[in-house]
Amino acid sequence: MQRYTDWVVDAANQRKLDLILMGPPARAVALNFVPPAVARQFLELVEFFNSELRAAAGRAGLIYVDLYDATVGPHRRGREDCFIDTTHVQPSAVAAAIKAAGF
Repeated sequence: MQRYTDWVVDAANQRKLDLILMGPPARAVALNFVPPAVARQFLELVEFFNSELRAAAGRAGLIYVDLYDATVGPHRRGREDCFIDTTHVQPSAVAAAIKAAGF
């Protein structure tokens, strides 16, 4: 994750862009077609990715918009009220995450 963050920061600096990182949301997909252990690993991976991206943003001094935290509900699943469908997040959930980041 650190190499990715370093690359993004470098690319933004070369273009004189201000950079804000936003992590992916919690997942709202149905996981009833995979074994429970696979579903658990998938949900843990999403949580881990967000945690690592948040930490890397902090180390780089970047603002991090935590869309995962704004959309996660019980059992690491995406909250239904935050999603338009199994992939797309409601604009209100994005706005809540941005507000929580201090904007």
